[in-house]
Amino acid sequence: LFIMIAWGIPDLIAQWRYKKAVLATLALAIIMALTSITYFQLGYWKDSITIFRHTLNVTVNNFIAHTNLGFAFEQKEMTDEAFFHFSEALMIKPDKASVQTNMGNILRKQGKADDSVRYYNEALRIDPDFYPAHIGLGNLFKTQKRIRYAIYHYNEALRIDPENAVAHFNLGNVLFDQGDIDGAVIHYSEVVRTEPYNADAHFNLGNALYNQGRVNEAIRHCKEALRIDPDNVEGHFGLGNVLRDRGNLDEAAIHYNEVLRIQPGFIQALNNLSLVYTKQGDYESALSSLERILEMNPDSVAAHYNMACLYAKQEMKEEALTWLRKAVGLGFNDWELLRTDSDLDNIRKTPGYQELLMKDKGTK
Repeated sequence: LFIMIAWGIPDLIAQWRYKKAVLATLALAIIMALTSITYFQLGYWKDSITIFRHTLNVTVNNFIAHTNLGFAFEQKEMTDEAFFHFSEALMIKPDKASVQTNMGNILRKQGKADDSVRYYNEALRIDPDFYPAHIGLGNLFKTQKRIRYAIYHYNEALRIDPENAVAHFNLGNVLFDQGDIDGAVIHYSEVVRTEPYNADAHFNLGNALYNQGRVNEAIRHCKEALRIDPDNVEGHFGLGNVLRDRGNLDEAAIHYNEVLRIQPGFIQALNNLSLVYTKQGDYESALSSLERILEMNPDSVAAHYNMACLYAKQEMKEEALTWLRKAVGLGFNDWELLRTDSDLDNIRKTPGYQELLMKDKGTK
């Protein structure tokens, strides 16, 4: 444990390993932000703070205790305290690449990019093959959108350690974001090969495969991700989207409902669920989903427009026009959709619908 901690591995694992790639084709513009998973539970770190504080009270210049306290505070997002203890460790052993990298990591998290780079570079001066420093630089440059430099440092980490799952995963994310889906598949596949129980890697690989049109493989990896991590919100949402696009509406509804079980306020899942129910002809359930959206976001343009579509499909023309007028009043301006959306066929010939189309002409 001490060897791993002193090398700076927990920071790399906990903070960067499991960032999510943007699911562009599936419209998964969700919190992609991005998720982190740690091998160490917060309860452990709470106990560690007590243990290593006691150790420092009874020892002098204890490098391991300061380093572990730094990680413990970092896990609790107490970056000032973490910085103090990493600084103490640095004074004890300034010639260790791992200590320099720890300082680079904490300064990166504090938004002090220039200082962070200085420590990473010093780590690489001490040990040119210390791959965690390359990963730290890759992470920093990715955040700064200096993508060419990020790719360089991830590749350098892989040159030193060809099976490093962190570098493969983060490089896969960068390549996916840049539209290099083939490259992303290669690196996500490497993570899955070396870490078959990595749910995030299965999920991101599934998404990348979907973008390649390899739908059956994509579904298999998404399902594997959910087998490993049944409460993975993004996994359920993404798989729901894939299944909906393939016309598997019952299964799609199951996964959207799982999203809402885990995260009841996930508006996009409610929206997509309402669309599934509408296609199934379950207008009551669709209406209920849209009402839940409006409770959380009364000014949702999409919810108002979908309400109009829902009522129009039921030939409730006045209700449909009322909701459509509200949507336009809130800023709806996709006039081409308004002209062509088959959900609105039942109100197409009404005077109210024609008046709304005149608003488009008035804006030109």
